Amino acid sequence: KALREWGIARIVAPDHERMGAMIMALAEFYKKAECKSVQYPVMLTQVGKALVVGGGKVAEQKVKSLLEAGIRPKVISPELTETLFDFAKEGRLEHSVKRFSSDDLNGVQVVIAATHDASLNAQIAQDAVAKGLLCNVVNQPELGNFTSLATFRRGDLSVSVASNGASPAFSKYLKTKLEPLFPEIYGQILTYLAQERNTLTTLTVEQRESLFDELCRPDRLELFSQDPEQIPIIFEQALTKLKELR
Repeated sequence: KALREWGIARIVAPDHERMGAMIMALAEFYKKAECKSVQYPVMLTQVGKALVVGGGKVAEQKVKSLLEAGIRPKVISPELTETLFDFAKEGRLEHSVKRFSSDDLNGVQVVIAATHDASLNAQIAQDAVAKGLLCNVVNQPELGNFTSLATFRRGDLSVSVASNGASPAFSKYLKTKLEPLFPEIYGQILTYLAQERNTLTTLTVEQRESLFDELCRPDRLELFSQDPEQIPIIFEQALTKLKELR
């Protein structure tokens, strides 16, 4: 009765194996029951192999985002958009002209189901999640276990907007509104700050904020854009001023 309430209608096994089968079924139920919908943003820093299933315009956007992150994906699709075809010729992606099978998930860490077939996307997600892989499903985010973020980059600086799959279009809209607020020079400022990380750790939170405010003044940003070599000079000047105020 309890198994039926949990959606397990019948266990097919010989009598002497039935108890073991019941235990396995319960274990599988609890494993699924432990998962719940969350919104915990992370940034992947190591990806061995990524797979995109689909060759249309949506798959193209997903491939572009992977390439921007430094990931060379494998794409499975009988056909490709012109842009994806060019990427394949340039060696920027690996293309397999075939239909998806569960064996394609072997050795993969990240999976993106981006076909025009909803049932196929669902099957890809089911197989990928069962293997413990990260899986994103376009237009059906609830089937996977992660969603992608609308992101723009300034060097090592990444700024992202997420909607938990509710409205990717609105996330992209907000991203376009935010982009002008982050000039390209922020990337070079961040690169220099990385070199001075040990120095920054000696400052208090308030001192760091004061230093960043000085570096990110509109007139400073304009100066740095014209002459990036001014970044370390202004940094040292601001740092000296902070030390004098101690």
